[in-house]
Amino acid sequence: MAALQRSSNENRSKIRTGILLLALAASFTGASFLGGSKVYFLGWPTMAGALLLYRGLRQRRLRALDRATRAASMRSFMKKVTVISALLVIVISTGASGQPAATRLSGAVTDPMSWVVPETTVVLRDTQTNKQWKNRTDATGRYTFNGLRDGEYVLEIERAGFNAVRQNIAVVGPETHRELQLQLGSASEQVMVTTDSWDVSPQLMRTMPQLPRTMPLRRLPKAGAPKCGAESIANRTGGQVVEPRKTGHANPIYPAEAVANRREGRSRVEGVISAKGTMTNLTVLESTSPEFARAALDAVSLWEFDPKYLNCVPVETKLTVTMNFRKQ
Repeated sequence: MAALQRSSNENRSKIRTGILLLALAASFTGASFLGGSKVYFLGWPTMAGALLLYRGLRQRRLRALDRATRAASMRSFMKKVTVISALLVIVISTGASGQPAATRLSGAVTDPMSWVVPETTVVLRDTQTNKQWKNRTDATGRYTFNGLRDGEYVLEIERAGFNAVRQNIAVVGPETHRELQLQLGSASEQVMVTTDSWDVSPQLMRTMPQLPRTMPLRRLPKAGAPKCGAESIANRTGGQVVEPRKTGHANPIYPAEAVANRREGRSRVEGVISAKGTMTNLTVLESTSPEFARAALDAVSLWEFDPKYLNCVPVETKLTVTMNFRKQ
């Protein structure tokens, strides 16, 4: 009688253990699906739980059946347990492997001096779903996007004083890292040059080669160099841009040749504002006539600036000037 009682207790223990193992596998599966992580370790608790459950139920059933029907009933019972266990393993395995893993995209934003750029908006867009996320860099210039799917994205950044950034990026789990360095933007200016009349006196025509092509240089107030805090310098906190400011301007004179020929037009020139504030590397991008190009180059070459500053350091910057020549 005592042996029978021990056998019954063992069967109940097997059944409880089997149920617990199956519940453990199911709970891990649910937690993994919610977290977005793949599951690769559910096979052994599932099979062990199913086996213990099967053995406990089999022995209980064997005691309830008489010897004549035991063999036939056992075969039927084994088939049912085998089918249920196989289906359970297939369902768990399929769900675990089919659930996409969560991916993280992270990185840092720096300026041309390799100083970190905080408080900058970073926009991420999924090219397949067109879903969009926005984030801001922290005090160390870092950004993070969590819970992404593997796929193609577009990363965009805009900050005053710098060129806009737009990069395609392939995000692949569990983590993708992308460092971004901003580049300084350029400056542009438009100037209108006018003439009151197309009339040119014979004397003006004779002295045309000796005529000046620009007005005298006009001085403008200087702003002076900015000052950066000691903490920003110590932490290499960048992204601090002060745009160039003109301190000396010369306007071109409408070319006498163009007046004599009743000609209007346009000229675009490009140059570099040096770290000292002078114009260098002037070139003509386009011009409707040579006299307009010469007038534009002569005028812009005299311009003076407080230079562009990056993190309180003077730097070069490109300047494009468009001059339109019109009769009033």
